[in-house]
Amino acid sequence: MNTLLAVDLGLTGGLALYREDGALAWVRSFRFATMAQLKRAMPGILDECGELRHLYLEGDKHQGDLWARAAEK
Repeated sequence: MNTLLAVDLGLTGGLALYREDGALAWVRSFRFATMAQLKRAMPGILDECGELRHLYLEGDKHQGDLWARAAEK
């Protein structure tokens, strides 16, 4: 099971997914032209991660709130 997703917030940002044992499952970067594109992509990104116990968000508070709301769904 994956347990933690760390997100470096921004239109250009990064993701790191960690497994329950603390091992890195994968790391990726992303680039979106607009906030609307990023908001549309969030559910798919989160679905790809599977069940998460923790979401670590670093950066812009507004974008962090968007990620947190998307993860709660």
